[in-house]
This record gives sequence, structure tokens and C-alpha cells, in this order.
Amino acid sequence: QLLVTNHNPFHSMESSLQLHGISLSPHLIHQTLLRLRHNSKIALAFFQHIRSLPSPSTTTLTSFNLIIDILGKVRQFDVIRQIIVEMEQQENVKPSPETFLILVKRLIAAGLTRQAVRAFDDAPCFLENRLGVEEFGFLLDTLCKYGYTKMAVGVFNERKSEFGCNEKTYTILIAGWCKLRRIDMAERFLAEMIETGIEPNVVTYNVL
Repeated sequence: QLLVTNHNPFHSMESSLQLHGISLSPHLIHQTLLRLRHNSKIALAFFQHIRSLPSPSTTTLTSFNLIIDILGKVRQFDVIRQIIVEMEQQENVKPSPETFLILVKRLIAAGLTRQAVRAFDDAPCFLENRLGVEEFGFLLDTLCKYGYTKMAVGVFNERKSEFGCNEKTYTILIAGWCKLRRIDMAERFLAEMIETGIEPNVVTYNVL
């Protein structure tokens, strides 16, 4: 509330905080960003301020991921990409798979599906560990939930040899087709699932 009330683009964020003698801890930063999640301009100004502080420990992966989510909701994707690049260059905080999944979700929600898939493909350049079948499933699930099942199938076919597939992966696609009322396609993927040697589970049959 203090930041919203006293925010002035011609005065530094630091002056408002110092004036009230506020000491910033990682927990307080996280809670503040949560409070500012519907006010992206002030949230970004606050985030930029805490990044300028002498102590790098105040900026955590949680706060990075939260500001990326906040900016994604208002389609500030250029700013997000710059933040991720700067994260990768820092020693104390590195991007995580969750960082990219947040970006992927916000891009898909904005209808930028090709950019979302590209961001997913680019993620390994910034990560210490490879993305796996769980993250692959998240990409497919998000595409399906926003109505892009046909694209999800294309992504699946192109990358299943790289990431692998399991009952959850197939169930996501079956549910996606059912959401579009394409029961014929859902049944086709069920048959493919069984032919591949993957046993359908209770969830798989429940979505049909």
C-alpha cells in the first residue's frame, strides 16, 4: 500500500522505502510483489530497486519468477526476456525450469503459441539441467487448455522422441481432443497409446 500511495515516476523507489525505514527481506519482497501483482508498473519499479541493492541475497528465484508472471499477464515479454538473460549472467540466481514454464504459460495465454514453443526450445540454453517429460507435458497441457490441441499434437509428434511420453502425456492430448468434442481423434490417440505399449490409467478413461 505504501508503494502504491507514494509511487511517483520522478522520484526513486528507494526514497519511499528509506523514508519509512523499511528493511527488505526475501519474505517481505515476495509478499510485496504478490500485493502488486495487479499493478505491473509499480511491481517492476520495486523489483528493479531491490535488484540494485548491495546485497544480492535479497533477490531470490521466487521473486524473479513472480515478476515474470506479473509482467507476462500484461504481455511485457521483451522485458521478461531481458530479465531472463540477466538472470543467466548472475552467479547468485539462475533461471529454473519453472521460470520458463511461467513464460510459456503467459505466451500461450496471450495467443503467442509459436513464441511459447520457441521459448520452451530455448530453455536448455539457460538451464543447468535438461527439460524432461514433465515439463514437456506442461507445454502440451497448456496448449490444450487454451484450445490449441492441434498445435499440441504437432509439438508432440515432433518432440516425443526427444522427451519421451507416458500415460500422462497421452491423457493430456486425449483430454484436449475431448474438449474440442473430437471424440474420434481422442479414440485414435487412445489406440496409439495402447499400441505404443503404454497402459491407460483411470484418468485416461475418465476424460473420454
